[in-house]
Amino acid sequence: MEPPKPAPESNPEQPTEANPGMTPTTPTPFNTPAAGETPATNPTPTTGFGSGAWQSTGNDSTQLPPVNTDIPSIATVAGNKKRRVVPVLVATALLVVLGGGYTFAFYLPTRPGAIFSSSLDRTGKAVDSLIAYGGGVAAKNYKSSTFSGTLQVKSSAVSFDASLDGAYDEDANATATLNADVLGEKVGVNLRSVHEADNTSPDVYLQVSGIKPTLDSLGMNSLDTLDGQWISVDHTLIDTIAANAAEQSAGSSLTSAAFPTSAQLEDAAAKIQAVNKKYIFTTDSKTAVLEQSKYVGKETKDGRSTYHYKVGYTKTNLQAYVNALGTALNGSSLNTWAKASNDGKNLSTSLQSLHASINRAKSDYTFDVWVDTETKLIHSLQFVDPSDQSVMTLSQNYTGGDVYPFVLSVNGKDSATGETSTMTMDLSVDTKTNKDSGKLVFSSGSSSGTLKFSITPSNDPVKVTAPTGAQSVINVLSQLGLGDSGF
Repeated sequence: MEPPKPAPESNPEQPTEANPGMTPTTPTPFNTPAAGETPATNPTPTTGFGSGAWQSTGNDSTQLPPVNTDIPSIATVAGNKKRRVVPVLVATALLVVLGGGYTFAFYLPTRPGAIFSSSLDRTGKAVDSLIAYGGGVAAKNYKSSTFSGTLQVKSSAVSFDASLDGAYDEDANATATLNADVLGEKVGVNLRSVHEADNTSPDVYLQVSGIKPTLDSLGMNSLDTLDGQWISVDHTLIDTIAANAAEQSAGSSLTSAAFPTSAQLEDAAAKIQAVNKKYIFTTDSKTAVLEQSKYVGKETKDGRSTYHYKVGYTKTNLQAYVNALGTALNGSSLNTWAKASNDGKNLSTSLQSLHASINRAKSDYTFDVWVDTETKLIHSLQFVDPSDQSVMTLSQNYTGGDVYPFVLSVNGKDSATGETSTMTMDLSVDTKTNKDSGKLVFSSGSSSGTLKFSITPSNDPVKVTAPTGAQSVINVLSQLGLGDSGF
């Protein structure tokens, strides 16, 4: 159904609540009915993605399903010392992309009857749910993960295929198998990591198969015995290398900073989202960064019915937003890690250059926003760089179920060669299995490639045994004429 013709006093460039499939005059909480409506039989679900934050209002045409996972509070998660960092990183990255990374991302106009106003509220709650989901997965304290991936590259110079499968656990026990086909030559690589309880580091074993033809073609027939031979790197050697590296970088704070914890990432994500709600997910003219410029019309995008808008921004509020982000990040526990790893500098330091960029930016710049007419969520954002006309598009195409898909694509042209280059990154999160999967497709001129990957958490132990007949890496280096390795 196309948006109806507005009343004379309405904005003629956007759909209004006159359409019975649209939002009420004022946005209502997701699990409460609009004024004058009969409450739903079960308005508050017992489980859900962020405590039902994605649940639809009584008059929305689509009821978003609950997610089959229990989400604890961030305070509960913070008390758990062992956490799975990967899902928290995914949720935090999505938060930054959806809210902080692209400051133009989610504006909904001040008219409360507009579709945009409903999508503002719902998209903001969706980001809340991503944060809660990441914390909930981390709190489950998974002991291990399995992973798999494939890579295909084609070009005028060389083409090859490769696949990778394996598993790892929190104690550094791991297995991995890589199979590659390069110009018809098939090569296999096996890796095992065995961590004994009393050792600081694991013993690592490596086996490479299918390299005999390559060795022979290089006149290195004497090394044919290495084809299929297991090579061992003893834990004592790894300890020695690690100690030498620590000594050489004794003046570097990065060594002691290591990697941020899940609790630090969660705290930063929560504080960023609080700022986003004030400046991005809002219609308050005193703080709203973005301004609707034009309602373009109803369109089909990625198989979904959407409303298309042109959106601009307010420089003053954008500058205030960047300042608020810096203050929030400095007040987060992630700033402790940042200062330790960056010579005492606060996280806000990395945002300082944005102010000059904002001042130089065109004040009349607009970008495109598509809102899903059914879910009332932001579907796509598209930005065009005025300097070279390159296009960046960020999309989410949720249509129901447990899988939440996100897509980032970039299209541009090399100014020197005129060659067109494209990159599309798909990332999906399965909130039932907690599986993260992705696909990267890229091309530049005559070259192209596809990378696919997935990571699935588990509590299954990773059972690894040391291979028999392994040869020390020191002996192998001697065969290669590298005996004086300094170990």
